[in-house]
Amino acid sequence: MNSPAHKLGPSGLALRIGLLEGRTVTSERILRRPTRVTVGQSTRNDLTLPTDALPKSYTLFELRGDQLGVWLADGMDGRVSPDGTAVHTLDELRLAAREGDGVRAFVPLGKRARGKIRIGVDAALLFQIVQAPARLSPPLPAAVRGTLLQKLDLALAAFLAVSLSAHLGFAGYVGSLPAPLPPRVDEVPDRFVRLIVPKPPQKPRREEPRRPDAEAAKKATRKREQPIPLRFPDPASTRKLSEVRKEHLREQVAKTGLLKILGAQGGQGALDDLVGKGAPATDQDRAFAGLGGVTDPSAAGPLRNPERASTGRSISADPMRGGGVKEAGTATAKTEREVRGVAKQEVASVEGELDQAQVMAEIRKRNGAIRRCYEKGLKKNPTLHGKLTVRFQITGAGTVAQVTLPEDDIGDPEVAACVTGAVRTWRFPAGGASATVEVPFVFSSSQ
Repeated sequence: MNSPAHKLGPSGLALRIGLLEGRTVTSERILRRPTRVTVGQSTRNDLTLPTDALPKSYTLFELRGDQLGVWLADGMDGRVSPDGTAVHTLDELRLAAREGDGVRAFVPLGKRARGKIRIGVDAALLFQIVQAPARLSPPLPAAVRGTLLQKLDLALAAFLAVSLSAHLGFAGYVGSLPAPLPPRVDEVPDRFVRLIVPKPPQKPRREEPRRPDAEAAKKATRKREQPIPLRFPDPASTRKLSEVRKEHLREQVAKTGLLKILGAQGGQGALDDLVGKGAPATDQDRAFAGLGGVTDPSAAGPLRNPERASTGRSISADPMRGGGVKEAGTATAKTEREVRGVAKQEVASVEGELDQAQVMAEIRKRNGAIRRCYEKGLKKNPTLHGKLTVRFQITGAGTVAQVTLPEDDIGDPEVAACVTGAVRTWRFPAGGASATVEVPFVFSSSQ
């Protein structure tokens, strides 16, 4: 037996074992690839022998590497043919065995080995190396196999057919529908617009250095506000200067308006009464005699001629303003002083989802309202100037909320309240995006 490991198996040789009790074989087994065959009193063995000559489990056959052999112990009797030709007793085989532990001896078996080993009085084992039979599965009868229709669950098959039909029909219906159009931006809710529209990149805030001319303007303003010390001139020089002014005034008055006519009619005396040391109570009344609609600003009431009162024309005799004919009822009151201010808008800081250029353009359109707030304060305080920073929040609906003034160099509460109220009325395009804007305004007078 050269290579039993390759021959023992499903397509090679097998070990055939039978239990002989008396003259009858009570059990038989064919082991296609026996690695270890045990016998004994325990039911866990390959063969159970109810004899006291064996322990509970004894290894009788064993495959060691590629060699199958039998373990022969003292007390066993019988005859074995290891190669299938010569028959030897167990005592001869134990003496000729090369392997063993003194109590047992291992005898190799060939591919034609056979033998009989008697264990005890009534039991014996027959073994033989035979050709392994082919494993054939006997066909089952048709009554046992059944048909495909018998194996099929009709209720489950009907349910699956209905479900498959419904799915295919729904898939066909969905495929026949036209593709939906993508929604417009104005139809998407605000919370989804923030996810779809990417946020504009945040531009770094640039802080402009403080202009040195602002400090110089403040110092000049403080210098102008300081009171001018009073000086008391010399009485002689004051008297001389007054005479020069009167002479110059006499020359100007003689060349203009009604007083030129009065001087020609009344002579030098009437003119002297107006600008000199004459008695205006006598000469002036005589000089204005015969003229209607003439108003004397120094008198308590106008001197009118009843015959010419209906003309509706009056003559002003104020030498400082010059003579001339004016329409009656023309207002000569002093008009309100006109002021012009400048509200310079600096670069705004935008924190949010709105574009900085768009926000700057909208604020630039409303710069006139901020300038008018400053001009109101400039009428009361001509030296009013400075920087005012407005911070507000633009909501998704385009309205303005939370208007504050982080920086106020002007210090005028009325101007601050006017600017805050004007900013609250601003409206921006409603696009669902919000932002926090901080814009500085520099105010200065154009006069």
